[in-house]
This record gives sequence, structure tokens and C-alpha cells, in this order.
Amino acid sequence: MGDVIRAHALLLPFPAQGHINPMMQLAKILISKGIFVTFLNTDFTQERLNPASIADQYIQFQSFPDGLPPDHVRTLKLPELCESLQNHAPQHVENIVQKLRHSLTIIVADGVFSFAQKIADKFGLPRVAFWTTSACGFSTYYYMPLLIDHAHIPLKGGDEESCKNEVIPCIPEMETLRVKDLPSFLTVTDASDYMFQYLLREAQNTHSASLVLLNTFEELEGPVLRDLNVKFSEKVLSIGPLLLYSAMDDDDDDVVSSSSS
Repeated sequence: MGDVIRAHALLLPFPAQGHINPMMQLAKILISKGIFVTFLNTDFTQERLNPASIADQYIQFQSFPDGLPPDHVRTLKLPELCESLQNHAPQHVENIVQKLRHSLTIIVADGVFSFAQKIADKFGLPRVAFWTTSACGFSTYYYMPLLIDHAHIPLKGGDEESCKNEVIPCIPEMETLRVKDLPSFLTVTDASDYMFQYLLREAQNTHSASLVLLNTFEELEGPVLRDLNVKFSEKVLSIGPLLLYSAMDDDDDDVVSSSSS
């Protein structure tokens, strides 16, 4: 890598192992291209990082409180974690961006952290939404309004088992999808369920991002990626499989322990 740093990216993952590890793999790729990275974790996550897997002169770590007590089980009570982050993270993240504003050039935030858009707009920065799921996974969240219109979700109370094999033909390029193939957050019976509403909102808010990253590749999910690019005006970019890229670079295991997921 040359001595010139061409850009400075703030990376903001959702604080769970399945989100942090892909974001760290992305960070390593950016660093290899001469981009300086500020990796922003919650305090709880930062305390559980594996420092041996992330040492590099072109990355710095900062953290902020998630608003939960130390003994809270975090991702085992996901609605509580998400709600606390929505209430506490925006101001903390904005304060950090304020301090970095003279060097920062882009914000790469987890797809479920659309609050980063308001911060990016305030400082005149592009916001990239990184959905760490597959293209098919993101597509099910994005098409939630369509699934609701066709009465596929939320499930009808008392009839959950009988409808599991029901085919859902309305999502483009996923015409053989069944109810039981949907993410569990969607297969609830109450439309007011916190995670149901949260993902419905976050997926739609992805439209405001300058770019959408998905941890997949064209050969695996080409038709779904092409459909999403139509919906997002060619702003969807497949950058996977990130784990393979990371393995080519080193033999590191998970960046963060499973206790934080």
C-alpha cells in the first residue's frame, strides 16, 4: 500500500456478530486500497473485540454507549437492543462525525441504521447502506409492503402451521418462495410487532442511500440483484463473498466473539 491516504471512511455496523464480521472484512479491503477507516462500535462490542485480528495503522476504533445496562443480554432481546440504539446512537454518532468532519469522506452504515442518513446529510457526506444479508434476504424485507398488500404477512393468528408451505409468488425473481422461507421477523401474527415494523421501515429507508452494498455475488443471485437495481436506480452493488476475500488476505477467525451476538 502506498503512503497516500485517498479517503477516510466511517464504518458503522449493527452490534451483532453476523453484522460486525462482514463490516470488518469490508474494512480490510478498504484499508488495502489505501483508505483510512474509523470503525465505530458500541462500548459493549468494543470490549469484546479480538485485537489480534484487526491491528493495522490505517484503522482506528471508537465506540459509544448503547443505552443498555452491562448485564443486558443484547441480541437475545433484539427489540430492546434496537429500540435503545435508535434512541441513543444518533446523537453519539453525530458527535463522533463532528469531530472527524475535516477528514471524513464517506459513511458506510449497516442497512438497519438508516438514521445515519440524517447525519450524512448534515455534514455533506454520502451514506452507503451495507446489508450484510443475501440479496434474497434483503429483497424479502424490501418487498414487505407487497407481501402485506397480498395478505401474506403478518400471518393469520391460529393458522401459522398450515400456511408454512404456502407459495409466495409476488416477489420478483423469487416466485417459488414459501412462507417458511421468510425471515422469522416477518412471520409474526401482529403487524405492530417491533421488529416487523423496524425492518419494514429500514428497508424502505434504504432508498435514500447513495449506494447499497450486499454481501453476495452476481453468479449466485444475479436475477434478484438485477431486479433490485431496477428498484434502486442501479445503486445496488454486490461485493461478496467478503469472507473469501478476507481468507485470501489472512487466516483470522471471527473479529468479535459470539458472546456479543
